[in-house]
Amino acid sequence: DAWRYATALPLGHSPTYANGFLYVGGLDKKIHKVNANTGLAAWTYTADGGFSSSPVVANNRVYATSRDGALYAINDTSTPTLAWKFPTGNQILQSPAYKDDVLYFASNDGYAYAVNAQTGAQVWKSAEKLPSNGFYSWWPVIYQNYVVFTRSSFYGMVGMESSWLFC
Repeated sequence: DAWRYATALPLGHSPTYANGFLYVGGLDKKIHKVNANTGLAAWTYTADGGFSSSPVVANNRVYATSRDGALYAINDTSTPTLAWKFPTGNQILQSPAYKDDVLYFASNDGYAYAVNAQTGAQVWKSAEKLPSNGFYSWWPVIYQNYVVFTRSSFYGMVGMESSWLFC
């Protein structure tokens, strides 16, 4: 092993690499910024809930969805600060997609969202709830002018999983 980075609780998903650093959320309610070469912590930011998804790094910010039902925008400075927080009605277990300064994600409240990455203002919310028992593993994909959301009707039950696409 070149290095190890210990956390109090398991990490939520895979890290995101940007500019020589790894950004990863954990169930310890923290986003960790780690030097990719040395494994040393650059900073940690503590939120209100744990992170089960991979962050997006853009605009000198780290964007991460949380189990507390919010999308966080954290200023990526030597001492990280909260730029804004966008709450939804339930936990968010999938990573956001990013294009043209807009973040797209689905919450387990059943709605899909688009949020302005600079201000945290809602750009749009799906008019109706998407039929779902939750949005767990698969993050949205942007294709041309479409955002594609997937969901699983029975998360974790092998042989009974049924996936759906929404545009």
